[in-house]
Amino acid sequence: MYPSWSIELKMASIKSSRLTILGSHASAWLTLVLVIVHQGFIASSAYFLTNAIKDLQAGRPFEISLILYFVSMILPFAPGCLSYVTMQFWANAAHARLVALFKNRFLGQTAVYRSQSAKEKIDSIISRNSFSTIFGYVGYIHGFVSFSLNSILSLLVIACLLPSGIWEGYLISVIACAAVIAAITPGISKLSNQSQEELAGYGQLLGKIWVNTTLGNALNFKNWDLQTKKRGGQYYKSLIKLAWAKQFGNFFLGLVTLIPTAYLVYSTVTAPAVDATLVAAIIVNLTRVFHILNSLGSLVYQFIEFGAVDASFKFLLNASKLEYYDTPKPEINSIRVNGLPVDNYAVAASRILTASNGRFTVRGANGSGKTAFLLTLKTSDPQNSFYLPASVESLMWSETRENLSTGERILSALMEIQKMGEIKVLLLDEWDANLDQQNTDKTNAFLDELAAQKVIVEIRH
Repeated sequence: MYPSWSIELKMASIKSSRLTILGSHASAWLTLVLVIVHQGFIASSAYFLTNAIKDLQAGRPFEISLILYFVSMILPFAPGCLSYVTMQFWANAAHARLVALFKNRFLGQTAVYRSQSAKEKIDSIISRNSFSTIFGYVGYIHGFVSFSLNSILSLLVIACLLPSGIWEGYLISVIACAAVIAAITPGISKLSNQSQEELAGYGQLLGKIWVNTTLGNALNFKNWDLQTKKRGGQYYKSLIKLAWAKQFGNFFLGLVTLIPTAYLVYSTVTAPAVDATLVAAIIVNLTRVFHILNSLGSLVYQFIEFGAVDASFKFLLNASKLEYYDTPKPEINSIRVNGLPVDNYAVAASRILTASNGRFTVRGANGSGKTAFLLTLKTSDPQNSFYLPASVESLMWSETRENLSTGERILSALMEIQKMGEIKVLLLDEWDANLDQQNTDKTNAFLDELAAQKVIVEIRH
């Protein structure tokens, strides 16, 4: 056996860490700064409003405190709205970094080229899932930081204005929420992972809609429709399970969030001989207190949502790893080069790669390893060789070929390759498979001319 097929799958230099993908962008840090400013203004509003009420009750001038309250309510719109714009810049930059990760990881990895399952999964992930997943993760971070600051800063303000029992009740709620989150997070993460796996399989089937519908072959359409409905049903079912789990946890979080503080507020304002000013301050800030509690509920829901969001992101990162895929390693046996049987594939490959020019035709039965032999040559000298599959349209070219016939497309591709001076070996996989005799003769004549300059290794139909 020719040993070069079993190449070592080396990891690309770019790292697949969260910080590398999400954190190393100026727009990320600008977004977080804007969120901090936004929440700082909002938290200060309760302080200024309470001071205005105290000054009014005491007969002191209250206008400055009232104006500052209005300012703290109006100004947050500027950094708040701007943070969503910078968040979009952030998501764009993170997605570009993710695409670069996949691009660098798979560049030149011919060992996985023939893995159809890997191809379909990568195509589905990059073209359909990647941006929505990245944007969802960035949006999650934005929301989590926003809700966290809202709760922390508001709690500090309330602690300065109201009796200790109120904010102690808030801490009790936080502890209770943490206990609920710890109990339900593993199950939600598991359901989220299952949902992502189902989505990947469903996406692969949906990616075949064009050929299975437009051709109008009843057999193919029926099989595609049945499999799509089955896999789609599994995916939708997984989403329903995940939604039930999230909202079940959200319901209990709502209870443990509101009940302790509500009880403490009621006990404080109805206590015997309570100071009237204190009661007024508590009543005035009740809306703010329960707004903080609602923010706590939103914050803890962010913890619940983290399992789903993180599972989607982990799925992307895992898909970028070469070891995530089973790479086919086909045997090479019983092939002929220029009509002569090949006994030693290493020697045959060496002779071909060291030739200055010429044309080598590879033939053999189906499954004999003809394509594997070409890919072996490509792997052995990736910089100086060019592999052209039978489906020329699947590769990107400098000019559009939509209006060309199949034969014209083959010739156009060969002409473009001819202009690449660094290419010494041209590997053609059944270039004549879909050509009529006229186009076959025309392309064959061109290859004869090209073989005077380069090495042509071709699998003939």
